[in-house]
Order: sequence, then structure tokens, then C-alpha cells
Amino acid sequence: INKNKEDSITKALILCSYNDYGSEAKFHSIEQANNERERGHKFINHLILRDKTQEIDNVKFNFLLDDIPIMVYSLLNVLRSRVKDAIIVGNKDSEQIFNYFMEYYRPHRYGKNFKFVNEGKNLSLSNTIKRGRDNLNLDSNELTLLLPADIPFFSDLYPIIKDGIDRNYIHYIIKTL
Repeated sequence: INKNKEDSITKALILCSYNDYGSEAKFHSIEQANNERERGHKFINHLILRDKTQEIDNVKFNFLLDDIPIMVYSLLNVLRSRVKDAIIVGNKDSEQIFNYFMEYYRPHRYGKNFKFVNEGKNLSLSNTIKRGRDNLNLDSNELTLLLPADIPFFSDLYPIIKDGIDRNYIHYIIKTL
């Protein structure tokens, strides 16, 4: 691969929003699990679909993994990368997590520009990408990282988590949500 400076990725869209399946969400999740069992899968995919008709918007990006919202792992990875500008698109709960992340890690100290954009009312992947792209100031043909925030990259992250996160602060964040 020919690596040129213009080929390096310095902008990212971190997606903390996805489609609303409405009252059909539970049905689709159970149907997928049953299909996987019938095909003999030993490990069933835990499909988490969004249902905005419920009282609580259970967005998987905000679920906890080792007491930390999943989206924080993606934010930490982008913070440690060569990405300079990142737009995070999500709901109001994701925004609260983002604000606490910004307060604690202060990415601007490292020359990073992170910005949150609310997902709006049109809950779809295409809308999420559009809202992020519209706020990222992309040049034509510029390479951009598209990162779903529910896929944390674990490589080299645990030493930072172990040594770099104040667990009391994380528990404070969770209690205030």
C-alpha cells in the first residue's frame, strides 16, 4: 500500500444512532436468535434493536461494558489515533456521556476537535451519516473513518482503561444519567 500524507485519515464520524424498529424490535431480535439456533450456531448473536415506543430509549451505544458506556471505548480509540476532527452523532443520553468524556479527557489539549450532533427525529443510518458528514467540513475525496460506536476496538486499550480511567468518576457519570 502506498501511504501518502493525503491518504491518512484525520476525520471521523462516530455513529451512536441507528434505525428505530418500533414495536417490531423484540420480534426481529427473537426471530434472528431462533434462526441462528436452527442453523446450529453455538453462540447466538445478541441483536439489540431500537424501539422508540418504549419509555426508555435503550440505545446499545450507552450500555455498559466493564462499567463504562460502550461508546467511550470508541471515543478513547479515536482520541489515541491520528484523527484530528470527529463528529459524534447520537441521542440526548449519548450527548451526556460525550459531555462527561469531553470534561474528563479534554481532547482539545491534544489538538483534537470532537463535536456532538443530535441525531434528530429521522432515525436511520443514512440520516445519521448525513448529519455527521454535514458537520465535518470534508474536502472532496477525503478519506473518513466511519466508526459505529458499538464496536469497541480492544487492541492496546486495556492498559489505558486500567491505568487511565478513574473508576469513581465513571460511576459518578453513570449515576447522574
